[in-house]
Amino acid sequence: MTAILGISAFYHDSAAALVVDGEIVAAAQEERFSRKKHDERFPTAAAAYCLQAAGLAPDRLDYIAFYEKPLAKFERLLETYLAHAPLGVGSFSLAMPLWLRDKLYTRRAIRRGLPGGREDAHRLSRPSREPRRQRFFPMPLRPRGHPHPRRRRRMEYRQLWSRRGQPSPFDASSQVSALARLALFRLNLLLRFQGQTAANTN
Repeated sequence: MTAILGISAFYHDSAAALVVDGEIVAAAQEERFSRKKHDERFPTAAAAYCLQAAGLAPDRLDYIAFYEKPLAKFERLLETYLAHAPLGVGSFSLAMPLWLRDKLYTRRAIRRGLPGGREDAHRLSRPSREPRRQRFFPMPLRPRGHPHPRRRRRMEYRQLWSRRGQPSPFDASSQVSALARLALFRLNLLLRFQGQTAANTN
């Protein structure tokens, strides 16, 4: 028997679903138990309901799957904020506390929400590729050598930085951690504001 508990949280309408041997046994949204509309907190009650419906304990789960990789998404967010700074400073100031408090520590939330579960069962996966396939296959094929949209976006960022005469922070993306990218963003934001202040003074 293979039991997989899927979890969605920290965005809106957090939920849990239990699949046993390829069959959906139970699924529930956290708001049905907390009575809070669009509850985004970790679905502790929803997960407990799914396990109770199947008569399973957390340590009987083969996999506990979260719908995204938080660090990968955090890096994408920082890249976007960095590319458009200082325009996104309002959104940045609202999003970062939540990320630094909860979203970056998804494994900790899973341990707390499912006490007794196996540590080696945790899986943080990228979003499903099925929606991408649904968009891609009806479209004409891209010409050979045409870069993927995400790669093309990174190329545009590098060109933007090269036009400014500054080294691109994405050239060493494999070595630079997400927190270092956050420091780069804050430094870039500070330099831009200082430049605008100096221009306004003159």
